[in-house]
Amino acid sequence: MSSPRSVVPDTYSDMHPTTLQELKQDDGDVKTRITNFVNDCGDIIKELNFEGFKKFLQITSQYAYKFKFTEQNHSLADCMTIMIRDYNEIKETNRLVGYYYNAMVFEFLQRSLQLINANQEQIDNLDTKIIENFNLFKENQE
Repeated sequence: MSSPRSVVPDTYSDMHPTTLQELKQDDGDVKTRITNFVNDCGDIIKELNFEGFKKFLQITSQYAYKFKFTEQNHSLADCMTIMIRDYNEIKETNRLVGYYYNAMVFEFLQRSLQLINANQEQIDNLDTKIIENFNLFKENQE
Protein backbone atom coordinates (compact mmCIF):
# COMPACT_ATOMS: atom_id res chain seq x y z
CA MET A 1 0.00 0.00 0.00
CA SER A 2 1.30 3.43 -0.82
CA SER A 3 2.19 5.92 1.83
CA PRO A 4 0.00 9.01 2.26
CA ARG A 5 2.76 11.19 0.84
CA SER A 6 2.68 9.37 -2.48
CA VAL A 7 -1.06 9.78 -2.94
CA VAL A 8 -1.36 13.42 -1.91
CA PRO A 9 -0.17 16.09 -4.34
CA ASP A 10 2.46 18.68 -3.46
CA THR A 11 -0.27 21.26 -2.92
CA TYR A 12 -1.16 19.45 0.33
CA SER A 13 1.69 21.34 1.98
CA ASP A 14 -0.15 24.57 1.08
CA MET A 15 -3.09 23.60 3.28
CA HIS A 16 -3.49 25.81 6.32
CA PRO A 17 -1.83 23.95 9.23
CA THR A 18 -4.82 24.31 11.52
CA THR A 19 -7.33 22.83 9.05
CA LEU A 20 -6.91 19.28 10.37
CA GLN A 21 -6.86 20.57 13.95
CA GLU A 22 -10.19 22.30 13.37
CA LEU A 23 -11.63 19.06 12.00
CA LYS A 24 -10.53 17.23 15.17
CA GLN A 25 -12.02 19.75 17.61
CA ASP A 26 -14.73 18.42 19.86
CA ASP A 27 -16.58 21.68 20.09
CA GLY A 28 -18.84 22.44 17.22
CA ASP A 29 -21.14 20.45 15.03
CA VAL A 30 -19.58 17.56 13.07
CA LYS A 31 -21.34 18.61 9.85
CA THR A 32 -20.04 22.17 10.20
CA ARG A 33 -16.47 21.00 10.83
CA ILE A 34 -16.59 18.68 7.81
CA THR A 35 -18.16 21.39 5.64
CA ASN A 36 -15.42 23.84 6.64
CA PHE A 37 -12.75 21.21 5.96
CA VAL A 38 -14.14 20.43 2.50
CA ASN A 39 -14.50 24.13 1.68
CA ASP A 40 -10.95 24.88 2.87
CA CYS A 41 -9.40 21.89 1.09
CA GLY A 42 -11.64 21.58 -1.98
CA ASP A 43 -8.94 22.68 -4.43
CA ILE A 44 -6.57 20.11 -2.98
CA ILE A 45 -9.16 17.33 -2.83
CA LYS A 46 -10.12 17.67 -6.49
CA GLU A 47 -6.47 17.15 -7.51
CA LEU A 48 -6.07 13.90 -5.58
CA ASN A 49 -5.85 10.52 -7.24
CA PHE A 50 -8.41 7.95 -6.13
CA GLU A 51 -6.28 6.47 -3.33
CA GLY A 52 -5.48 9.95 -2.03
CA PHE A 53 -9.16 10.81 -2.06
CA LYS A 54 -9.99 7.68 -0.07
CA LYS A 55 -7.28 8.60 2.45
CA PHE A 56 -8.83 12.07 2.85
CA LEU A 57 -12.24 10.46 3.39
CA GLN A 58 -10.80 8.15 6.04
CA ILE A 59 -9.04 11.00 7.83
CA THR A 60 -12.21 13.08 7.71
CA SER A 61 -14.45 10.42 9.24
CA GLN A 62 -11.88 9.41 11.86
CA TYR A 63 -11.07 12.97 12.96
CA ALA A 64 -14.60 14.34 12.87
CA TYR A 65 -16.61 11.42 14.25
CA LYS A 66 -14.09 9.74 16.56
CA PHE A 67 -16.29 6.67 16.98
CA LYS A 68 -13.36 4.70 18.45
CA PHE A 69 -12.76 7.25 21.16
CA THR A 70 -16.24 7.82 22.51
CA GLU A 71 -17.44 6.37 25.75
CA GLN A 72 -20.41 4.88 23.94
CA ASN A 73 -19.86 1.54 22.31
CA HIS A 74 -21.33 2.23 18.87
CA SER A 75 -22.20 -0.67 16.61
CA LEU A 76 -21.48 -0.42 12.91
CA ALA A 77 -25.21 0.17 12.39
CA ASP A 78 -25.14 3.05 14.90
CA CYS A 79 -22.16 4.66 13.18
CA MET A 80 -23.71 4.29 9.73
CA THR A 81 -27.03 5.70 10.98
CA ILE A 82 -25.31 8.77 12.42
CA MET A 83 -23.28 9.39 9.27
CA ILE A 84 -26.24 8.82 6.92
CA ARG A 85 -28.44 11.13 9.01
CA ASP A 86 -25.78 13.84 8.73
CA TYR A 87 -25.39 13.21 4.99
CA ASN A 88 -29.15 13.54 4.48
CA GLU A 89 -29.12 16.87 6.31
CA ILE A 90 -26.13 18.31 4.44
CA LYS A 91 -26.89 17.18 0.88
CA GLU A 92 -29.91 19.48 0.61
CA THR A 93 -28.03 22.64 1.55
CA ASN A 94 -24.59 21.97 0.10
CA ARG A 95 -24.44 19.66 -2.89
CA LEU A 96 -20.63 19.70 -3.11
CA VAL A 97 -20.17 18.67 0.52
CA GLY A 98 -22.99 16.16 -0.02
CA TYR A 99 -20.94 14.37 -2.70
CA TYR A 100 -17.94 14.29 -0.36
CA TYR A 101 -20.10 13.06 2.54
CA ASN A 102 -21.69 10.32 0.46
CA ALA A 103 -18.26 9.09 -0.64
CA MET A 104 -17.11 9.25 3.00
CA VAL A 105 -20.03 7.07 4.13
CA PHE A 106 -19.24 4.47 1.43
CA GLU A 107 -15.53 4.53 2.34
CA PHE A 108 -16.40 4.06 6.03
CA LEU A 109 -18.67 1.15 5.14
CA GLN A 110 -15.93 -0.36 2.97
CA ARG A 111 -13.38 -0.26 5.80
CA SER A 112 -15.94 -1.66 8.22
CA LEU A 113 -16.78 -4.56 5.92
CA GLN A 114 -13.08 -5.36 5.61
CA LEU A 115 -12.84 -5.62 9.39
CA ILE A 116 -15.59 -8.22 9.54
CA ASN A 117 -14.17 -10.17 6.59
CA ALA A 118 -17.14 -9.58 4.32
CA ASN A 119 -17.17 -10.79 0.74
CA GLN A 120 -14.25 -9.07 -1.04
CA GLU A 121 -16.24 -8.55 -4.24
CA GLN A 122 -18.89 -6.63 -2.31
CA ILE A 123 -16.20 -4.56 -0.63
CA ASP A 124 -14.54 -3.78 -3.95
CA ASN A 125 -17.88 -2.87 -5.54
CA LEU A 126 -18.14 0.08 -3.16
CA ASP A 127 -15.25 1.70 -5.03
CA THR A 128 -17.69 2.37 -7.87
CA LYS A 129 -19.89 4.46 -5.55
CA ILE A 130 -16.90 6.28 -4.12
CA ILE A 131 -15.54 7.07 -7.60
CA GLU A 132 -18.97 8.24 -8.76
CA ASN A 133 -19.18 10.75 -5.90
CA PHE A 134 -15.54 11.78 -6.35
CA ASN A 135 -16.24 12.58 -9.99
CA LEU A 136 -19.36 14.56 -9.06
CA PHE A 137 -17.33 16.43 -6.45
CA LYS A 138 -14.65 17.33 -9.00
CA GLU A 139 -17.23 18.36 -11.63
CA ASN A 140 -18.97 20.67 -9.18
CA GLN A 141 -15.88 22.16 -7.53
CA GLU A 142 -15.66 25.82 -8.55
